[in-house]
Amino acid sequence: MIQEMREEYKEKMSRENHTYRICWKLYDELADLFCNEGPISEDFQTYLVQLERQREEQYNRHYNWGCAMECGTVLDNQPEGELVAGQRMAAEARKSVERVMKSYSEEMFMLWKLFCRVEAYCRTQEAAYMCVLGMEEAQKKNGIHPL
Repeated sequence: MIQEMREEYKEKMSRENHTYRICWKLYDELADLFCNEGPISEDFQTYLVQLERQREEQYNRHYNWGCAMECGTVLDNQPEGELVAGQRMAAEARKSVERVMKSYSEEMFMLWKLFCRVEAYCRTQEAAYMCVLGMEEAQKKNGIHPL
């Protein structure tokens, strides 16, 4: 369900927001480049898988947070086990890629930094959208229809 919402948002924003569209194109181009670059590729592909898992967890949290805020309920602190494990795995994969990038070339390392900034921008935009969707869902359940 979250994946479908992300795709819907990505499509909508790509039509409406020039910056967002360019960032996703850049994200895809850089991901393709790193996935096809010899020593980087295996580590980078592992990183992408971990990153995707981490993003899915983040979007679920933001969606649930939006629901809770709209209903006026307080979320208990989630058990950290699985959440922290996902973040740790993504951080380890990221360090591995960064190590390879640093040894590869200065240009490649700069492109890696650019990839990280673009990914962070896209993730932030999507996380905010998930909060809004959570709030709208809670409103519908309470009989309040969003405008």
